[in-house]
Amino acid sequence: MNFRGKQLASDQYVQASPKPVSNQTNGVIGIWAITRIYILVIGVIGALSSYQDSSWFDSFVRSWSHFDTLCYEGIVEFGYLGTDICIYNTAFFPGLPLLMAAFSLVGVDSLTAGLIISLVASLFAGLALGKLAELYGAKPVLTTAIWFTAPMAVFLFAPYTEPLFAALSFWAWYFAKQGNWLVAGVLAGFAGLVRSNGLFLSGALILLFLVSKNRNWSDSWKLVLPFLGTFLYFTYLYWLTGSWTHWADVQAQGWDREFTDPITSTLNTFQIMLNAEDYGFTTSRFVSEILNVGLVLGLGIVMLFKRWWAEAAYVFVTIGSLITSEFYYSTPRATLILFPVWLLLGLWISKSKALAVIYFMIAVPFLTLIVLRYVTGQWIS
Repeated sequence: MNFRGKQLASDQYVQASPKPVSNQTNGVIGIWAITRIYILVIGVIGALSSYQDSSWFDSFVRSWSHFDTLCYEGIVEFGYLGTDICIYNTAFFPGLPLLMAAFSLVGVDSLTAGLIISLVASLFAGLALGKLAELYGAKPVLTTAIWFTAPMAVFLFAPYTEPLFAALSFWAWYFAKQGNWLVAGVLAGFAGLVRSNGLFLSGALILLFLVSKNRNWSDSWKLVLPFLGTFLYFTYLYWLTGSWTHWADVQAQGWDREFTDPITSTLNTFQIMLNAEDYGFTTSRFVSEILNVGLVLGLGIVMLFKRWWAEAAYVFVTIGSLITSEFYYSTPRATLILFPVWLLLGLWISKSKALAVIYFMIAVPFLTLIVLRYVTGQWIS
């Protein structure tokens, strides 16, 4: 297998004779619609299996209110320091709760608003991923299909930050690849209001700028913009709590996310996997964490062979932040926002029908199971 990506003088990857843009766009929209309907149907089945409300529709909507979503709802209703629903809610960035709160102006409750935001944002993210796939020589429709059917793609439907962050960060990278650093910087700045991963995206954009052969140093000031979202939230937390380290402190208190060397973190994860009953978790959770980390790190190494320097840096820093905690936590879900992973997989699957069939035969059943687990309130990684 040839790991070296061919490049043009403009630093753009060779494209594989793309079909008309309108056809590609329609195809991406079609994949988005089909997968949304599929998750909707599975979600309804799961909600009906255990609903207790007077209305099955109310039960279905409430079946998406679990885990982090409860924190977003609490922030919308009570603010950051005014609720016991989620005592560590300052760990969550304000981008999604602010949008959810905006819907209240037209009488839409925060949970329904979150579902609407994820629905729309996942579409825009898919369109951006399709555009990026064209730049990197992959088939746009197939690349978005593997993303939308990934086992953890339930979080592209649920009221979580992944769809919104993906929409902003994917388009930011696309515009950066086009040399439009102002739009890229603004979009990345908003992404920094949604997730802490905005910092990693900001750093990767700087590296992308530095390795671009057609860079213009007069654009360098625009690379400051991606850091603004995160800086504004940390400043707000300082005003609220009087501590610049409050966010990191809450991460440590709520999720044991204190710096731990990766060897110790890996050993801890294996130990928990072997003795999971002591933690109240299923062993499959930690198996998936370990397998996912190995897979993503392997893909990151392939990116280095292909000289995708900035893309590899984004992947390594993101995963590195997750494997330097006390144990691995939510690494499969974080993979959803790592567009280089899906571009590389899309590139390979675009060249092999057999690989595509194998992927979908594995991914779709797991997605189905995970959707059922989520809507019935069972924790998934």
